Amino acid sequence: MIENQSQREQTREWLSRFEGKLAELRLLPVEQRLEHPRLRQAQEDSLQSMIDDLRNQLAEQDSGSLSGESPPLVSPPAGQREVATIC
Repeated sequence: MIENQSQREQTREWLSRFEGKLAELRLLPVEQRLEHPRLRQAQEDSLQSMIDDLRNQLAEQDSGSLSGESPPLVSPPAGQREVATIC
């Protein structure tokens, strides 16, 4: 969960990066793809999972803000930086 504005901005930045990378992967024509189709699908699934997790964190923070609660911080999904580096 996100506790402050700085964490919220960082989460939005990561979300934007992951969405951009996923869009790049999906736009690459099949004939230009060098990796095995299963590897490509695993990459897409991994990015989509990260996107979903970050969106959920933002939504939970929004719902907590609306109710006046301040939920505790939950770390970003494990491997988030590694995926960004690999992609």
